[in-house]
Amino acid sequence: MENSKISEASRETIAVDASPYANDGKGSCMFRHKRRYLVAILAFFGFFISYILRVNLSIAIVKMTSNRTTTDEHGELRNGQEFDWDTKLQGLILSSFFYGYMSTQLLGGWMASRIGGKRVFGFGIAVTAFFTILTPPITRHSVYLFIAVRVIEGICEGVTYPCIHAIWANWAPPLERSKLATLAFSGSFVGTVFAMPVCGIMAERLGWPSIFYVFGALGLVWYVCWCLVVKDRPEDDPYISDFELKYIKRMLGPAEQRRISHPWKAIITSPAVWAIIAAHFSENWGFYTMLTQLPTFMNDVLNFKLEKTGFLSGLPYLVMAIVLQISGHLADYLRSRRILTTTQVRKLLNCGAFLSQTIFMICTAYILTPTGAVACITVAVGLGGFAWSGFSVNYLDIAPKHASVIMGIGNTFATLPGIVSPLITGYIVQDKTSDEWRVVFLLAALVYFVGAVIYGAFASGEKQAWAVENEHRDQDRELENCYDNRAMDCRYYDSHSHPSSGSRTLRRRRKARGISLDQKAVRFTSHFVVVNQCCLDFVDRKLKISLILGHGQDVLYFETMHSNEFQINIYNQIKAYPCWVFTHIFEVPFDENFTYPYEGDIHEFIVSLRHNKKPDVPPINEYNYTFVHDIRDKCLEPSSRTLRVVFLIKSGIEHYERRMAIRNSWGFEKRFSDVAFKTVFILGTHYDDHELRTRVNSEAVKYRDIVQADFYDTYYNNTIKTMMGFKWAVNYCSNSKFYMFVDDDMYISVKNVLRFLRNPSLYPEYLKDSIKFKDLAHLKNRYKRSTIEDENKVNNISNINKTIAVSAKENVKLIEVPKMRKKRQVFDFELPDDVRLFAGFVFVSSPHRHKTSKWYVSLKEYPYHLWPPYVTAGAYILSREALFDMYYAIAKKADIEPFHCEEFHFYKKDYTSSHGYGNPEELLRAWNEQKAMGNA
Repeated sequence: MENSKISEASRETIAVDASPYANDGKGSCMFRHKRRYLVAILAFFGFFISYILRVNLSIAIVKMTSNRTTTDEHGELRNGQEFDWDTKLQGLILSSFFYGYMSTQLLGGWMASRIGGKRVFGFGIAVTAFFTILTPPITRHSVYLFIAVRVIEGICEGVTYPCIHAIWANWAPPLERSKLATLAFSGSFVGTVFAMPVCGIMAERLGWPSIFYVFGALGLVWYVCWCLVVKDRPEDDPYISDFELKYIKRMLGPAEQRRISHPWKAIITSPAVWAIIAAHFSENWGFYTMLTQLPTFMNDVLNFKLEKTGFLSGLPYLVMAIVLQISGHLADYLRSRRILTTTQVRKLLNCGAFLSQTIFMICTAYILTPTGAVACITVAVGLGGFAWSGFSVNYLDIAPKHASVIMGIGNTFATLPGIVSPLITGYIVQDKTSDEWRVVFLLAALVYFVGAVIYGAFASGEKQAWAVENEHRDQDRELENCYDNRAMDCRYYDSHSHPSSGSRTLRRRRKARGISLDQKAVRFTSHFVVVNQCCLDFVDRKLKISLILGHGQDVLYFETMHSNEFQINIYNQIKAYPCWVFTHIFEVPFDENFTYPYEGDIHEFIVSLRHNKKPDVPPINEYNYTFVHDIRDKCLEPSSRTLRVVFLIKSGIEHYERRMAIRNSWGFEKRFSDVAFKTVFILGTHYDDHELRTRVNSEAVKYRDIVQADFYDTYYNNTIKTMMGFKWAVNYCSNSKFYMFVDDDMYISVKNVLRFLRNPSLYPEYLKDSIKFKDLAHLKNRYKRSTIEDENKVNNISNINKTIAVSAKENVKLIEVPKMRKKRQVFDFELPDDVRLFAGFVFVSSPHRHKTSKWYVSLKEYPYHLWPPYVTAGAYILSREALFDMYYAIAKKADIEPFHCEEFHFYKKDYTSSHGYGNPEELLRAWNEQKAMGNA
């Protein structure tokens, strides 16, 4: 191996494939290259129309129930109301829409997941528009028929919000979700802003029926445009450019080819789901109270005329539409620049908005003057735009594949304020006095405050474990294709463990990767892993290096985020475009200067980095995580001159007891006088837990075995934790021969590891030699064929070991040109003929049947009560050469050709590693048992 000095810049530079979305020069129409924004704009107008159809009655009812002078059939003047409805009946009429609206929230999400969001969204608005046209004659015929029509309109509009998420699931790249979703949702507020004054003018000059006729017809016109232009999926759109289609598909990952099964119990019992529902309910309480009652309040208490009432009633929603656009860009900016985590962004926007709205609602209650009340209501309602960028997009954060259904559940509860608020207000303000309206505003302030508390305590921006489960099973199917195409023949692996089972059992076994172990069985399992194949996948918007391990497989995730996502200067946009809801279409594609795919040889790229040379290809991503504790002199101590192995243990920041158990058992560094090894724990951090950070700092100073980086320590950031472990080993501990990566709930038999590493007959001299790749490939292919033909020829392993050992001795002369060197073996070792080892068998392990478990497996997938013996990847070893190449080429297939030994076994007391020791006492018990048997 070449131990050249490596700069910090080259170490941190990791290149990945560029986005395929670029300007192809085919025409100048902006919508050809941003078709997804055309979908968002049409969705914007859909919500625009739907909210006009929803709020028009709030203005119309003021005119319908106001006193007027008419001439009867005898020519006498009469003064009275066209519809003599008291405040209670008016409250019932205004709330009737929401009775229907609430009933179809779950149905809307379900229908969208089955027949597509486009059809459901368009049909819901079209039917609402049709019944809106019928409203005037029906109202004059019977108030009860009028209420029934409003219920039907609510039923049809109830599907719109849940099903729109099904559209974004196919059209919106992750880092554009906030922008596209808020652009579409802002149609609701712009529609309200437009409807309030325009409906007031129309009611005064054309009569209240004109409101229903004009906007009902407008809704039908929109429906025709929606059906002609929008498709459910980008690939169904004949006008989308190839570049945009590839970009969307790359960012979203493989398309779902089967119906989604929703984990209902997990959804209903999830605190994160209920936090969103509480926030949605709280925001809608204030929103619907103002939406339905604000014109009446301005008419009764502030004594504004109807036209002025319409203009001033729309002002808060104009502010809300503008704030919503700002908050959408702000949320994406904070996330893409990694200034705040997704959870922190959602809580900041939502809770900040709710607390501010609480204050301004209280101010409104005690400042019932025209200017003061209008100003406070405008600010209070307008700040709700920040809340919508918190909880409304949060549905997609926690469970993208289930967002439409969860949104349906949330909207069901969030519709209750539309029903309850008008009824309660109708009962409170029967005399229409200022004191009665004060109670209405104080009640809204209380609801906002409670919503802020609940959301701040329980909300999350991370994808929930129950949402990841189904995706993992899909990823396994994708990775199975990679395995079958690039690894050794499946028939051999299957028959190796179950000669009579055929490839069907293997597929089931691979599909069930990651099943946790029964606590009673953990001490009888082992997880020592041999890396067999490296391949590259794009699955679920993650860049993955798929490591096919031993007889089974596991996945090592290396997540990439296009952090140079284009940003918008909000203030310039406001200045340049007064109606800047549509400014998204003028944005410049962030990746237009990149080409896809990258040209060049990946080996030359690696060699450049390892020789402190700037590569020809600029990186898209530079991981900018830094070390909080790096113990950079850990491997420079005198005892480390002949360092053989470093144990890098991925540990949760809060798992202090587990780390102590490891330090006091198998991880004790000075156990062997003749072999040097080091134990290091890899941690992230918790930004919001000062006490925990202080304890880790003390632990790092006391034990000098903590490597901590500044990423948030969660289960879903294990990818980053592994990456930072690689980075530390390359930067500060490159003098070890081997590196073993394990989890903190594992027991490792250090003695067996060292026995194995010291066992190869040519160790360590053979590490200096090169094996010609063509010889190694020939031997592997010949061995594979012979194994498939006759499994009983047990001497094949001995023959291949002898042949490779001879080949290694004959090729002692190193090839000077790095590009021409052999493809590095992930394991540079040879074994004597009489060594028979098992690689990481797990046995006496049962499938998990409860659906709340992220390792749930259905009976249809696997009907048996126990798993056959299988291999899991809780621990694996990399040689130094493999570590360096994998670190520098982590986002590319590095052409590593591992050496795979089919006779690599550990069994029962001879196992090397064992998984599942979440309880430190269990780990210490296993340690004492193994030590008593002389195996520790």
